[in-house]
Amino acid sequence: MASESEENINPGAPVTYAAMTNALSTALSAMEKSILENISSLIKPLYSQMEDMQKTLNDTRVQAERAVNTSIENKTDIQQLQQLEDILAEKAIRTDMSLRQNNLKIRGLDEAVGKKDDLTNEIKQWLITEIKPAGDISPVITKAYRAGPVAILKTRPSRDVIVTFMDLRYKKQVLTHARIKGHLMFKKDKLEIFPDLPKEALIKRRELKPEDGLKVLDANDKITPMELAKQNLKRKIRSSTPSPPRPGNRHEDIA
Repeated sequence: MASESEENINPGAPVTYAAMTNALSTALSAMEKSILENISSLIKPLYSQMEDMQKTLNDTRVQAERAVNTSIENKTDIQQLQQLEDILAEKAIRTDMSLRQNNLKIRGLDEAVGKKDDLTNEIKQWLITEIKPAGDISPVITKAYRAGPVAILKTRPSRDVIVTFMDLRYKKQVLTHARIKGHLMFKKDKLEIFPDLPKEALIKRRELKPEDGLKVLDANDKITPMELAKQNLKRKIRSSTPSPPRPGNRHEDIA
């Protein structure tokens, strides 16, 4: 079939300028239409791919936002659990301290003391002679015993003695007297007197320095969970910055 441009040209007739122009215009229009159709057929898949990529990008953004939100929620949960752990640890230490509040620890008493006679009675008679109870304070000692297994004697000459006082006032009087004198003498033994505190409490007492504006733990103190949480936060911040060692207090033993 002849094209439209060929039909308009008579082979026997002379070709005029107008006829040539018309034929070229028709051919260019047909070519332009064909090119546009081809370009459209090529671009259409690209548009489809771009739409798919945009949808994937949107889905990824939504998943990322969800992951961030989940991470924030998990971080908050972890922080709350850590805070609860700190509070429970503080409460456990306080409970232990409360059970020990009538106790004192005596270090340096010869291991032979108390083997033949009653250790409680020997220490009671010695304390009454050394430190006379003030006023109506009762000097009664409910029990005295060696702390730790015999195996400790491999590394030290004697075990510590834990003494429990019936009257808390006498215990405080003995401790104050020992702090003033620095040490007490039992025959030839040079004794040191310490509060009977858990190791964790003693460590915290060194960490919570008064000069840092933190409260030093004491068996009779009452502190709210919020105050504990604040102290824990200050302690964690300070622990991230190394500080030079402080000289130990001779009445705060962690052994």
